Amino acid sequence: MEKMHSKEAFEDSSFLTGRSVSSNQQFFTTFVTACDVISQDKAFITRLKKAEFDVAFTHYYDLCPIGLIYHAKIPSWIWLNGAQMLDIIANLIGVPSPPSYVPGLFGDVSDKMTFSERVANFIGKTTTVAMSKRYSIDPETEILRRNLDANMPHLSELATECALVMITSDELYSLARPTLHKIVSIGGLGMKSRSVKPLNKEFKQIVDRAKRIVVVSFGSVISADLMPESWKNALIEVFKHFPEIDFIMRYSAEDLNDKIPKNAHLSKWIPQVDLLQNNKTLLFISHGGYNSVQEAIHSAVPIVTIPLFGDQFVNARSVERLRLGVRLSKSDVRSETLVKAIDQILSNDEYTNNVKRTQAMILAKPTKPEEQLVKWTEFVAEFKTLPNLIPFGTRLSFIQYHCLDVIALLSGVVFAFLFIVLCTMRVLYRKLCTSSAKTVKSHKKHN
Repeated sequence: MEKMHSKEAFEDSSFLTGRSVSSNQQFFTTFVTACDVISQDKAFITRLKKAEFDVAFTHYYDLCPIGLIYHAKIPSWIWLNGAQMLDIIANLIGVPSPPSYVPGLFGDVSDKMTFSERVANFIGKTTTVAMSKRYSIDPETEILRRNLDANMPHLSELATECALVMITSDELYSLARPTLHKIVSIGGLGMKSRSVKPLNKEFKQIVDRAKRIVVVSFGSVISADLMPESWKNALIEVFKHFPEIDFIMRYSAEDLNDKIPKNAHLSKWIPQVDLLQNNKTLLFISHGGYNSVQEAIHSAVPIVTIPLFGDQFVNARSVERLRLGVRLSKSDVRSETLVKAIDQILSNDEYTNNVKRTQAMILAKPTKPEEQLVKWTEFVAEFKTLPNLIPFGTRLSFIQYHCLDVIALLSGVVFAFLFIVLCTMRVLYRKLCTSSAKTVKSHKKHN
């Protein structure tokens, strides 16, 4: 299955295609099944209760742990959002998320959208939230009520009461969007600028001989050797086109060893951060995973992104929008487009200057993510719940939240006024016409 999903990642398909929807249903089913298994583990539940934790942390993909936290009577909990804000979390805790300029996490749009992109974003965000509730939140609520507590509140209600949401995206290189006081940014956690670690013998020899370097990696989740042959051939042509640049690529297979030129170096593992921080590195060709984007920006290296799945599309759009690099869609991966993207960055100092400026702003931030994490955790541990940070919008219906009833009333008043004006004009018109006809008739009689 992992190999199948890796191959699918390189295909150019929309989030709303039948295959993608089916894949997401399987994704939710995995969480629901795990929730059922964990909630029936009596020994684990007992240990959780006896531990008497002050604060619990839970990941943002699944709401089942919130039910476990509630059942274990842990007084407070914090949501950890491991990337940019997830649509379902924004929906549950009341973060304004207008589809007109806030991209869905899995949508391939920026904050500046065309009409068709706004339509796609609206459908994508709405569908994502609906699927999360139908295929994950609702069935997990029923499972927890069956296995643990028949009177347990719905997971959506428990989610609304979270004390804080810690989000690992950094506002300086994410698309600007509305937020709440309970959203605490810890973007860049663990990404402190540091001295370059000594490279091992293999990579040290490559770097010492090289004049300039480009790092290439499609991440650790998807195996790059499963990319289409057309992509492999395109990359080989790119390597040949820039003989003065050494390309270091993470690639686990050996099928390209006899095809690549001398300036290309393939390895099952690469010291990505240490290579990015090397002063010979010009740019980074990446899938746009959030950690990879952070590492490149913290190393002041511009990026060519080729997003494959998930939040990588939004990450790539952020990079493009902030002029930190160039974005290519999967359908655009050809030797000529890759060469053009690399040339665009190498011939234009704007990208390097922008990423250096962003790096400088990150280093100069008044509060560091490590401080935010510790201080806010201690704050929550002391005060337990923070109901004063819950917006009342979470209690409003869809109609009330969007003021559709107000719009309907005011529209009715306007239409009623226009109707009265129209009727009055018709009456006046008829009277004027009648009066005019009588005048003409009287004039004819006198003649």
